[in-house]
Amino acid sequence: MAKKQRCSHKDCKKKLKLTDLKCCKCEKRFCSKHRSCVDHDCKCENKDIDVKLENAQFKKIDVI
Repeated sequence: MAKKQRCSHKDCKKKLKLTDLKCCKCEKRFCSKHRSCVDHDCKCENKDIDVKLENAQFKKIDVI
């Protein structure tokens, strides 16, 4: 049986789920906590977008 893949962040070794995707820049797989370029120190061009989304306030949408 193959070993479960783990998060590529240096301080995290969580087992990855099917929903955990590769980073589009560095091609490494990270858990949901470290998937943002800012969280795993990737040389990503979209750092401003990641920071804005991280600090955004989202509202729950009620079902109509």
